[in-house]
Amino acid sequence: MLPTGILPPASALAARSLRRWKQLGFLRLPPLDTRWKATLLGRAKALTGEPQASILAAFGMHSASPLRSVTGIIAFGWDRFESMTTLAETIEHAAALLAPSPTAHRDAELLLLHTARLTKAELLTYPERALTERQSNHYQAAIARRALHEPVQYITGTQEFYGRPFIVNPLVLIPRPETEHLVEAALALAPKPSHIRPLRILDIGTGSGILAITLALELPHATVTATDISAPALAVARQNARSLGADHLRFVTSDLFATLEDARF
Repeated sequence: MLPTGILPPASALAARSLRRWKQLGFLRLPPLDTRWKATLLGRAKALTGEPQASILAAFGMHSASPLRSVTGIIAFGWDRFESMTTLAETIEHAAALLAPSPTAHRDAELLLLHTARLTKAELLTYPERALTERQSNHYQAAIARRALHEPVQYITGTQEFYGRPFIVNPLVLIPRPETEHLVEAALALAPKPSHIRPLRILDIGTGSGILAITLALELPHATVTATDISAPALAVARQNARSLGADHLRFVTSDLFATLEDARF
């Protein structure tokens, strides 16, 4: 326990950085944020082609924008980030800011790979490289969000499932690795293709669509229907289906079986 009135080094740094932020104001940030919103909306429309694009863009602004936590970035030591000259140094400093989390170093590395669009092999081969100014700004924002306990998957906007990248955001739950066992079980029970008895699969509460899309891709002869009571969640699932090439799925907004009438699966 520290004596009253004495801050630990990290907190003292945060306080000094926050004061510096209040003095500078950072008036240049709003135009960048506007451009980011336009980019998000354009990407959402291109992928979904539906009105839900505006919903996805709105959530992107709140939960995926690299400028969302700019105040938090400053509080976590902007000035020290600017002094980092190599990727290795940047990761170590970011991990220190995320401590004492047991996944601090892994999270710092994953967020840097995402921000800099690097592979793990490239990072190991060229640790002496440095981030560009834009990459550094985005990385600082990502670290600030993680320091506030936001899941890495929501920050990067993606999670791998059954060897495929799925888009995730706060509209849907983050896929768990154990759910892959359910896919394996379903594949083991699935009958061979037959014209007499077609295979029909129903995924209730599809969320990001991981189960429906994975089964549709692994069993191309099957007819797969995915339902969810949340229209925004279905927008994410449709986005994943388009990006992964699972165009033959049927998506239905439904509370359990409410709108499925007499369909049988």
